[in-house]
Amino acid sequence: MSLWILVTGFLIIRFVFFAFGSYSLFYKGRNQRWISKKIQKKFPSEKMIKFEIRKSFVNLIALGLLSSLVLLEIRFDMGFIYKDFQTYGWGYFVVSLVVLIVIHDTWFYWTHRLMHLPKFYKWTHSVHHKSTNPTPFSSFSMDWTELLIEFGIFPLLPFLLPLNPLAISAFAFLAFLFNIIGHLGYEIFPEWLLKSKVGGWINSSTKHNIHHARFNYNYGYYFTFWDRIMNTSYKIENYEK
Repeated sequence: MSLWILVTGFLIIRFVFFAFGSYSLFYKGRNQRWISKKIQKKFPSEKMIKFEIRKSFVNLIALGLLSSLVLLEIRFDMGFIYKDFQTYGWGYFVVSLVVLIVIHDTWFYWTHRLMHLPKFYKWTHSVHHKSTNPTPFSSFSMDWTELLIEFGIFPLLPFLLPLNPLAISAFAFLAFLFNIIGHLGYEIFPEWLLKSKVGGWINSSTKHNIHHARFNYNYGYYFTFWDRIMNTSYKIENYEK
């Protein structure tokens, strides 16, 4: 119980720092410095923002449970957890982090598409899609069932491949950060990067914003390769804001 409380407290503090911080930077006073980067020119209602904040705090409590499970796995060396870097070296550490991102991106794409099926949508994903014009608070505004589906893979990861606790921590932070960026409502990546060959494979804030506005496109989390393969990619240049 004490571990869950500590972990949940950390998750809430992190969410407040990044979500409320980015909201203050981009949205407060409708900062004219960033207005040209706003993806949808209109702003979400205050009522919607309050709804997202309430949902997010409730879900962070549930996420605390999943995160506590991972910490217990690390504490008791469950699965393929290893704590000595010399066991596999820094090269494997980097590779394992990349593999975690690819696994999560694949998991997210296919479970995301599953949640869009009519049989599952109402009780899993409909809450998240109330945010048609997402803000940083939309990142965890979802039904608890969706939270379990999206993040339920995290406690399973130490049983899939050898992982160092630092790799797990770095991956969890990247997943959190990408979630905030995807729902930012502003495009922070430079235009030259988005138009480059490399940028075309990144699931930028604009691309995820299109998913919220157009619904049946751009299901990816970090990358666009599954969307490209499955023909669910919506090109930025075709997006009318």
